[in-house]
Amino acid sequence: MELASWRGMNKSDSPGLFRGWIVLAGLFVTMAVTSGLGFYAQGVFLDALVVEQSFSVTVAGAGTGVFFATSGIAGYYAGGLLAAFDARLVMAVGSLIGAIGLALLGQVRDELQMFGVMIIFGIGFALTSLVPSSAIVTRWFVRKRSVALSIASSGLSLGGIVFTPLVATVIDADSLIYWGPRLASANGGRLAVASPMCSHCSHVVANTEIFMVQSTLVEIVAPDLLILTETNVP
Repeated sequence: MELASWRGMNKSDSPGLFRGWIVLAGLFVTMAVTSGLGFYAQGVFLDALVVEQSFSVTVAGAGTGVFFATSGIAGYYAGGLLAAFDARLVMAVGSLIGAIGLALLGQVRDELQMFGVMIIFGIGFALTSLVPSSAIVTRWFVRKRSVALSIASSGLSLGGIVFTPLVATVIDADSLIYWGPRLASANGGRLAVASPMCSHCSHVVANTEIFMVQSTLVEIVAPDLLILTETNVP
């Protein structure tokens, strides 16, 4: 379908705040939560696996390496998924996969289980972090794309500053066995917001984007989700 055929969907737009900024705010929060519970928390999880599950530092470190290797490989294929499916669906599925991996992390008892869980966790991280967020930003912004990308990416650092210390505090106070499923609930809880939005998911058409924001900001955006056209580029 040609881009012009989508323009009728934007006739009701008011000349106020460009909604791409609202999307960007949601992606900023998404990146912060994802990195805080995944990327930067790997050191916390490694320590917990050594102390609680009696893994050697070498084996636990290898598990961390599996997480990063898997997320890198899955990130490569995430681009293809975003080209074929609704970005909301991809990120919602990624949230679920990541939550499952995080919930199971405290339950592993041997090396094979740990490596398997890290693979699951890495896939979930890849489908909810930098690759899909960057793809969504580039489809919403043109002239201010570099600024928007820098803002979204800053969420990664914020997650390490805010969420990872909290994760370390609660796990040190109790255990990964106890907090793993609870942290997974906090991560996967975003799926409850995204699922209704994914009920009408469709294939992505060239130069169009319907997105999912993994935070409560979705409730603000959802009623007025827009397809990007030439008329709403900032």
